Amino acid sequence: MWPSQMTLLSSALMYSRDTFPDRDAHTFPLNDKAPDIPTLPVTSTPRGMIQVLGYTPREGERGVPITVHINYNRDSLSSVYIRLLVGQRPVATTVRQLNDANNCRWTLDAIAPAPDRYSRSPRALLTVQALGKNDTVLDSVTFGEFVYWVSGSS
Repeated sequence: MWPSQMTLLSSALMYSRDTFPDRDAHTFPLNDKAPDIPTLPVTSTPRGMIQVLGYTPREGERGVPITVHINYNRDSLSSVYIRLLVGQRPVATTVRQLNDANNCRWTLDAIAPAPDRYSRSPRALLTVQALGKNDTVLDSVTFGEFVYWVSGSS
């Protein structure tokens, strides 16, 4: 199940193993600049593979697109998969490489899943993970939260 919710990073091609109903499974690097996204103090993983630069939105409802900007510092040529977790739930993640001199800036795009129905809080932590062979977590960083809008009750 988890490999189907990750995206492979390689120097020339990012191959999404996710299934999107209206998206092509292949995502190629784009030569574009990062859109304006609120920045955070840079949050790094313990091994320093991933640095989260910013994300948007901070709140919303199920189905809202979530965009995360990261620096990804590859220390080997082995296959690495990147995914976003909303709460404890891995979500389908599309990865795009941004045009920069060091080729280490990436954008992660995902869709906010339904809130965890067992949680009493409308808040879900956001985490980026790098996974290797056999879904081994190589590095992981929790960097912020997504707050689900709660409808008023009468």
